[in-house]
Amino acid sequence: MFSMVGFGLPVKIGDFGLSRNIHSSQESKTSSLTSQVGTQDYMAPEAFRNKYDFKVDLFSLGLVIWEVVQLIPFHQRKNLFDRLVNDKEENVVQINPAIRDVAQLIVCLTKKRPQDRMENMREVTNRIKKWKAPEFKFYRIESIPRSFQEAGKILTAKNSLELVTCLIQAKPGSTINLLDADYAGYFVLNKEKITLIGRGSSILFKNHAKTQRNRLIVSGNYNNIWNIKFSSTTDNLSFALTGDNNHVNGVEFIGGQKGILVSGKENKLENVTATKCDSPIQIKGCNNLIDNVQFDSIDDCVIYVGTESEGNMIQNIFGINMKRGIWCDSKNNKFSGINFSKTLDYKCHVGVRFDRSGNSNTINDLICSNYADDEWDFVVYSSKSTGMNCTCNTVFVGGSEVTLTKVNCSNALIIGKKAAEAVLQNCGGNWLLAELPVIQKSCRFEIILNNRDI
Repeated sequence: MFSMVGFGLPVKIGDFGLSRNIHSSQESKTSSLTSQVGTQDYMAPEAFRNKYDFKVDLFSLGLVIWEVVQLIPFHQRKNLFDRLVNDKEENVVQINPAIRDVAQLIVCLTKKRPQDRMENMREVTNRIKKWKAPEFKFYRIESIPRSFQEAGKILTAKNSLELVTCLIQAKPGSTINLLDADYAGYFVLNKEKITLIGRGSSILFKNHAKTQRNRLIVSGNYNNIWNIKFSSTTDNLSFALTGDNNHVNGVEFIGGQKGILVSGKENKLENVTATKCDSPIQIKGCNNLIDNVQFDSIDDCVIYVGTESEGNMIQNIFGINMKRGIWCDSKNNKFSGINFSKTLDYKCHVGVRFDRSGNSNTINDLICSNYADDEWDFVVYSSKSTGMNCTCNTVFVGGSEVTLTKVNCSNALIIGKKAAEAVLQNCGGNWLLAELPVIQKSCRFEIILNNRDI
């Protein structure tokens, strides 16, 4: 069934070919239900066995509602469903704050265990009846300016409402110009080959309302996002890059706890600035390029690379004063051109850390300036990782088969008790403290203490 002619968002209702009456007869009460029937992406976990009841339909309903209201692309559906149901990542339900009650309904319907879901459709209906109707405005296509309807043309959004309209009407090849204005709302770019570009010096996406999730989401592929500034005073995410092969250039994050989440693959993010944003960049995708990031006063972590985020290249990262610079929990990532510094009164925890859950990470050309002796410039817990051309104060190696080349420490290079088969080549500094035997090639340390001396 479709909406009235002239509306831009037709609604489709699927068939019920696999439906049956439950408990309408004695046979229905006693007979077993067929397992593994239906579209697997939408099936409740218990539906893969023959012991289940009508709650499998509540589960499927929740996923269908989510897919419709969030406009989830086909290629992301399986991954997002899995993260919500199995990993319990409720924050992946990202829908318009005007219908935020729907997000809670989706979460309650899609619990992994049947006993944790809503009881029946009556409970669903009663919850919906309590909702306050959102103030939506619907636009007939004929009421939209002609410029919005031209495929591949230049569109201009002077305010939030016009931006929503442009994102709906844009076709591949279109350019959406943003003028000097404040944009507040939930904006989704789920199409391909669209250019969203700020044409002024004050293009500002605001994220200041704690009760709303104002953000920009790019879930489509091959799009360009240029010259945009984000301002936040909340712990909500400002920018989500969930699609693939997108190019983001010239974005700025001011304040707030979360800047951009890159969960797609093969995206390019360059020329980023961040000021007083707790966590400007989070990477949970693969084969992305992060190039030229400048920051100041970061109260948490400048760049976090999550588990299963492989093959990313992070380069040319500069800034001053952060609690943590780079924290990598994954494997096969490359870092280069990292320059961190701090004022004497600022307390840092760590410059770069390769954590235990990862391996085979590489860093080249790391400089950490003004770090105190009790602050860690470079920490390597991930095995089979390498560090080259690093100028630091204190370095700690805690993983096995780590190789350091041309690493100079003005304070100490410490080899921990689990750092088996560590190799040091052309390294030097004041102290070398080794709790295990270490292979040294052309190294120069003023004082060397091994396990017997420590």
